[in-house]
Amino acid sequence: MNIVEIGGVEVSIDQARTRRTYEALAASAYKCSCAYCQNFRALGSTPFPLAVLAFFEQAGIDLDQPAETYEYNQTESGKHLYGGEFYFFGEAPLTDGSGLDPSGPLDFTFTKPSPLAQSEFHVEGAVCFSFIVELPWVIAGALGCMVTCTTPPFRAAARLNSGVSPQKK
Repeated sequence: MNIVEIGGVEVSIDQARTRRTYEALAASAYKCSCAYCQNFRALGSTPFPLAVLAFFEQAGIDLDQPAETYEYNQTESGKHLYGGEFYFFGEAPLTDGSGLDPSGPLDFTFTKPSPLAQSEFHVEGAVCFSFIVELPWVIAGALGCMVTCTTPPFRAAARLNSGVSPQKK
């Protein structure tokens, strides 16, 4: 394993194992067609600062294969508050996932795999890169209903439609 620093945190990564896992996932990757997921995919790498993109590369994370992305709500600025998860193999200081700050450009933490992780990441050594970020709406057309988000298993749509959103600090 290699040691990488991101956001002042040292993380051990197993790039080869992570890449092999993403390559296996690519053959069966499912792309949700709801408007929120389409908008996130249309943004490409722009939601992530260069340091995070460098970490993804070093960790072997495939930016095109998040375990999940979800839109919490439209913010006062007219942008949309998104959250999501990417996975890698290694070791990192883990949190319970609470305390992410939605008021900045991007905040992240490391957690144990959530129920949203692909089954290949529900094994020993998997780490979740959980993030929250405010993003613009860039695709044409009206917002789609989260209920159309059919990414198996039926993920966070019900929770997101409940009106629950992260609190600003």
